[in-house]
Amino acid sequence: MRVRDGKILLSSYHFERLFAGMALLKINQTFTDTLLKDKVHELCSLNNCMESARVRLSINRCDDKPEYIIESSSLDPKTYQWNEAGLSIGIFEDARKSCDAFANLKSANRLPYVMAGLYAIENSLDDCLLLNTEGNIADSTISNLFLIRDDMIITPSLDEGCVAGVMRRYLISKLQAASYQLQERSCSIKDLFKADEVFLTNAIRGIQWVRSYKRSVYEHKRTREIFDQFIENLKPVSLQNGD
Repeated sequence: MRVRDGKILLSSYHFERLFAGMALLKINQTFTDTLLKDKVHELCSLNNCMESARVRLSINRCDDKPEYIIESSSLDPKTYQWNEAGLSIGIFEDARKSCDAFANLKSANRLPYVMAGLYAIENSLDDCLLLNTEGNIADSTISNLFLIRDDMIITPSLDEGCVAGVMRRYLISKLQAASYQLQERSCSIKDLFKADEVFLTNAIRGIQWVRSYKRSVYEHKRTREIFDQFIENLKPVSLQNGD
């Protein structure tokens, strides 16, 4: 989660996802989002990172009771700025994500993502995409994928095995409300070569424009438009007053 000026961004989406995941994993919910928000606020204050922070909230099952761990660290405010240089991405072929009921969870079971991240470093890439068992694109090591072709914005649907990203959900709702043409569907590797623009989304960095995949070089006109409209001035939500 991202904290800015003592407030959490998209907190309702984060906690809805957290509690839905706990229910799916049959972990009893013994604490409220208000309690967790207060603890995040307290920790950021203690760590002197209220202005801009990255917060990790983890839930563990312990003797059939949940325990939570909260970590916070200072975050450069510039991480939400437009990435002028663009990203270079690849595809990690050595793992396949399942498309079962647990595929959309953001969990500690991250081995495919860890290995894909190492592959990216070894090949001088900024990020890597992961495929599902059908050979379609699921997501990247830390983000969700969006493609733009002509006037259509395309993103892998949840049944393709991607993590149910908070920024993904936020952006889809905003794009639909603003009458953008958007499809949630399967995305193949061929779609990467056909795309006019490509970008990645996550809660910490917002939107990141992808400059290239192999021999494909992408534009960023529409991506920058979306960033300016929905990301640059994203309003924080109070940790104490809720949504």
